[in-house]
Amino acid sequence: ETVCLIEQGRRDLQFGTMRTRIWLDRVHHIRVATATIHRMCRDLGYPPDRRTEPRRSRHPILFSKEHPGDCVQVDVKEVKVASQKCFQYTVLDDCTRYRVLRLYPCKYHGTSLDFLATGRQTLPFPIRKVQVDNGTESPLTFALAVEEAGNRLRYIKPRRLEQNGKVERSHRIDEEEFGS
Repeated sequence: ETVCLIEQGRRDLQFGTMRTRIWLDRVHHIRVATATIHRMCRDLGYPPDRRTEPRRSRHPILFSKEHPGDCVQVDVKEVKVASQKCFQYTVLDDCTRYRVLRLYPCKYHGTSLDFLATGRQTLPFPIRKVQVDNGTESPLTFALAVEEAGNRLRYIKPRRLEQNGKVERSHRIDEEEFGS
């Protein structure tokens, strides 16, 4: 009876050795070792299970732009200055690592627009693409202002801070050095 069930699981249901063992245990309440199922399938003339490729770990593709201004990363971080809460706006060029920092007392789209204008004036090269996270400081008005200035806007994927990694790393280094 068990041999017939193993053959049914392999032939009709197209289960592999492990899935056949689980199916026998859950549906038919028959406990059989995986090695036994494998041996029976081999004796019945079925080909061995296909080996699955191990999953590759996800590593972000790190790259740098070739020309200054091809992509600038913009981010906001909360810092304490003289025991008062401020917001540090940072724009960082992907190619040259050139940074522009400004502190603002509050975080909303008006300060984001002001900082964008400041960044455009301060950077020694034209900006072609602005990359931001999906924060509250960059809503539709910010997107429209970026596109109106002739730049492209790219939002990083949610919960993927490594896509904005250069500016995030600059924040971390600032925190390590200044303890802000």
